[in-house]
Amino acid sequence: MAGNKLSIEKFFEEFKARRPGSYYQSLQDKRLSKEMTKWGKDDKFLKFLDTVFKYKNNIATNHKKVTGFLSAMGYADLAQLKKMRAFANESPLDLVGMFNHLFPSLPHKWFTKFIPAAQLTKELNRQTGWTGQNHPALVSYRLVPDDKIQGLVDICNSNEFRYLITSGSMDGQFSGGRMCRGFTRMVLGWLPQLGLDDLAIGEIKAERFFKGKSTFGHDFLFILGESKKLWYWDGIDDKFFLAADPPAFNRCDKLNVFFWNV
Repeated sequence: MAGNKLSIEKFFEEFKARRPGSYYQSLQDKRLSKEMTKWGKDDKFLKFLDTVFKYKNNIATNHKKVTGFLSAMGYADLAQLKKMRAFANESPLDLVGMFNHLFPSLPHKWFTKFIPAAQLTKELNRQTGWTGQNHPALVSYRLVPDDKIQGLVDICNSNEFRYLITSGSMDGQFSGGRMCRGFTRMVLGWLPQLGLDDLAIGEIKAERFFKGKSTFGHDFLFILGESKKLWYWDGIDDKFFLAADPPAFNRCDKLNVFFWNV
């Protein structure tokens, strides 16, 4: 990546498709993605840029996105960018380490075993007790290794998700002001960003009971392990536990599942 007075926008025009249509631009995007990986091979700063765009889009890198990101950083031409690159490479600053700490990802190599959708449905109905009609969107799903569930929960760290709650009459019942439905939606929106929307993780809706009386509804996640054991992941305290052996909830000693979805 040679540095001179050329504007960054002008430099990246090389990766603009010469023919109209998304297909031709996608070819250029993939070409730029490969180039950025090559540029960052032995360069700490360019490796950071490559990491950012691989996180944002694991398939391609678009010249407009790259230009916009660098502009937001305050760089308009390659000469300016070259100065920053030299500073970053010569200092102990680890931009890739910083980025990975702020935006942790799940290793895809963890998830190697699949379960057909029909078998997933059978397992969930059997273990939750709900036998209503359900139509999974995919043909098969990736199971989660039982010994990686804790790692998944830790990496997700949903306590850091930025979302607000308007809990109404439920105000004050949730530790730290967390709302169960917001938790499930955020996690299920986080996984596709990592290219892992085919994990055997989905939503559970249940009614809570305490001393035989219905208290209120609850929304949480299920995780199906490679052992076929069903785990529940509860957003109130960010804990997971076996569905067959749930701990005591606040004002709850029994869960009645009335819906699940994946």
